[in-house]
Amino acid sequence: MKYNILIITLWIFTIGLLLLLGLLLSRIPSFSFPSQIGAVVILVTLFIGSAALAKLFSEIFDGLKFTIAFAVILSLASMVLSYKVYTPKLTITVPKGFTGRITLIRSNLSKNVLNVDSNGIGYIRNRTFKRFDMNPVVLEADGTDISSRAVGFIPSEFWVDTVIRAHPELNDQTMLKVSYVHFEVVPKGQEGRRQDYGIDLTGLVDTAKLYRAH
Repeated sequence: MKYNILIITLWIFTIGLLLLLGLLLSRIPSFSFPSQIGAVVILVTLFIGSAALAKLFSEIFDGLKFTIAFAVILSLASMVLSYKVYTPKLTITVPKGFTGRITLIRSNLSKNVLNVDSNGIGYIRNRTFKRFDMNPVVLEADGTDISSRAVGFIPSEFWVDTVIRAHPELNDQTMLKVSYVHFEVVPKGQEGRRQDYGIDLTGLVDTAKLYRAH
């Protein structure tokens, strides 16, 4: 009886981990197909792979039941993947009354700078850039939540590479690579409608903070 309760508890835990993993995977942006489809593909692959390993181990080690081996392997794999794909939801603060494009630049900083300036520019560390959650919270400086006015989370346009002049004030022709993610905060009444705000980053970016690949 106790043995059966242990197995049931283990499987409840495993199913919970799978549900969590599925939720995290569904939030990851995809360039070629909806993230929900990608989540299903990964979960099915994980399920089949864990079953194959469990079958192998149950044949190698006498007395090891397939159901237990399967649940343990599936749980461990789910925990590892959940850790790999998890990213905290970012909270971005904009000036009161701000509308325009939010540009979060890939930086060499150890912490994110999410209080954007009047040009909508902030800085995110490299780890955040690679694992950015596509649904950030956007607050005005006084704490007003305007997340419903954030639009433009299109995977094919979300990540951008461009180049800017390193020292435009000196007429220096040296060019620097800038990687960033961007979206828009639109006026009230325009929720869900992109305005296609444009911005020239030249002279607006703190070049000392730009990410450099080692």
